[in-house]
Amino acid sequence: MKPSTRIPPYRNSALPTAKRVRDLLSRMTLEEKAAQMMCVWQRKAETLVDANGGFDLRKAKAAFKGGRGLGQVGRPSDAGKGLDARGMAELTNTIQRFFLENTRLGIPVMFHEECLHGHAAIDATSFPQPIALGATFNPDLAESLFTMTAWEARLRGTHQALTPVVDVARDPRWGRVEETYGEDPYLVSRMGIAAVRESQATPPFAIRSA
Repeated sequence: MKPSTRIPPYRNSALPTAKRVRDLLSRMTLEEKAAQMMCVWQRKAETLVDANGGFDLRKAKAAFKGGRGLGQVGRPSDAGKGLDARGMAELTNTIQRFFLENTRLGIPVMFHEECLHGHAAIDATSFPQPIALGATFNPDLAESLFTMTAWEARLRGTHQALTPVVDVARDPRWGRVEETYGEDPYLVSRMGIAAVRESQATPPFAIRSA
């Protein structure tokens, strides 16, 4: 008797998301669920990449043996010295392929990047800090800037953007005032909505905001 080749429900994109999630969770071990809550950020050089920022299969197999998987890789843009847009796209594609092919359930990893005032990466566009953008009182401008940011980040493999900061600036002594849109709650809400809406506007290039 030939083994079944039926696609498990969680891999069937034609099914409702809720059904796929229930099926996947029912198959996962405790260790696999815990692995999905883990992120490799500061230890990429020890677990995923070589000295030049390229994918290191030997390190990956040693670090992720057992097929449990991984939830997220933080800032692949800082994985190597001078990793440009093409190099970053190649790296994220290769890392993704490794986890799809070398884990028991083939759950994709997510990649997150800093996108506070543009994608913080080599050859990406850097815009003024949010406090300066807030001073324009122009949500339409914020929309256009975050549209560009989303494209630049997504084309390199990013799924989640660490932006926008919607805290309200209350004390100038706070070290992250420049990351806010100012002290007015209404202005902050309008600029924040514009940033999120445009970051998520155009599938499949939409990215999740943190």
